Amino acid sequence: MCLKCGSSETECEERWTLLRRTSYGAGVILSVPSIEGFFHRLDTFGTNKWLLRIFMETRQLSSHIQSLKQEVAGKYGLPLATSADFKRLSSAMMEAGAGYLSQSTLKRLWGYVKDTQAKHLTTLDILARYVGCDDFHSFCKDRYPGDSPESGFASGDTLGVESLVRGETVALSWAPNRDMTLRYLGDMAFEIVESANTRLAPGTRVRCLRFVADEPLLLDLVSDHHGESMVYIVGKHGGIRWSRHGC
Repeated sequence: MCLKCGSSETECEERWTLLRRTSYGAGVILSVPSIEGFFHRLDTFGTNKWLLRIFMETRQLSSHIQSLKQEVAGKYGLPLATSADFKRLSSAMMEAGAGYLSQSTLKRLWGYVKDTQAKHLTTLDILARYVGCDDFHSFCKDRYPGDSPESGFASGDTLGVESLVRGETVALSWAPNRDMTLRYLGDMAFEIVESANTRLAPGTRVRCLRFVADEPLLLDLVSDHHGESMVYIVGKHGGIRWSRHGC
């Protein structure tokens, strides 16, 4: 049992799996309550500090989503209180050329029914088009110009660690002429089994959340002696290329 939240280890792990999937590259955004419910793991299990950045970015995105919903409701101009209201909103969005969102999807977004599902970027893109933006990224950029110009959604091919099984390997390459092969150990941990022209030697253990083509990769290096860690940036200029190989 988790000493901080009282959940069973299985329940805690299920929540942890959801947190791993919080990534723009995967095209899903979890609601803040979903994350806050198991954010205690940062303390209870000594999870590395870079997860805090994921949490804070997700909180910011949740605020942007709420703003988007308010604009959609403002443009629609009618109450959103009944099932029929959301059916009419769905039709209005179609007529405006924004795209199709089902009545049930809209009801979940507005909390008319319990929402336990992730928010897909395609859904947010349609809402953004309804209020005159090209997509959700454009909405955020236009409405929140103070956000870092370096932030945005990853568009390259993405491999999340939640899809890997123990023993699988991921081969990485990046400029200039650098290569590395990682073997998955489970729980976001990898061991470097091959390394060429890098400062990370075979046998080094690292952690990461996911691999995104043409984007830099942050590897959390874990010390065997004190459990302390440091971050190593792979492909700082130009990003990485990755390929997945079975056991």
